Amino acid sequence: RQVLSEATNVDWPENTLDALHAAATQFAWRPAADTVRLVIHATDDDFREAPTPQSGVRVQHSYAQTLSALRDHEVRVASFAARIGGECECLDVEPGFFKRFRDQPSLPDGTGGAVFDIDEVAGGRLSIAAAVDATVRDSLCTRYPVLELLTGNAK
Repeated sequence: RQVLSEATNVDWPENTLDALHAAATQFAWRPAADTVRLVIHATDDDFREAPTPQSGVRVQHSYAQTLSALRDHEVRVASFAARIGGECECLDVEPGFFKRFRDQPSLPDGTGGAVFDIDEVAGGRLSIAAAVDATVRDSLCTRYPVLELLTGNAK
C-alpha cells in the first residue's frame, strides 16, 4: 500500500539491485582517491534477482553482481530500509539491508555504508539529514576497499 494511505502500490517499477548497479557503473563519479562515493537508497520492500520479473520488469543483475559492482567502483550504500514490508506488510525484508543475504554481507555492510530503519524516519524518530551526515562523516574516516578491512587483510 502507499504510505499513509490504504491505496495499493501502483507506482513506478521498483528494482533495488538494478538501480544500485546502475548507480555504481553508470554515474559519472569523481575520482575515488579524493571523493566519498555514497548512494542514498530508500525502500520499504525486498528485492528480486535476475532474471526474475519485479514490477513487470525483468531484473538484470544478481545480488553478487550488484555488490561486486559497488565494490569495484568504491561506492558505499546508505540504505533507509524497512524490516517488515512487501505488499502484505508482513514479510521479513531485512536480508540484504539489515542482515546477510544468503552467504554475502548486507549491501551497507559490504560497502562500508550504513542502514537505517525507514519506519523510524516515517515515525519522526530519525532524521534523514542527521543519518546521512553521520554516514558521510564515518565514511571520511574509513578507507576503501572495505573488503580488506572486513577480512582483516588491510595493507
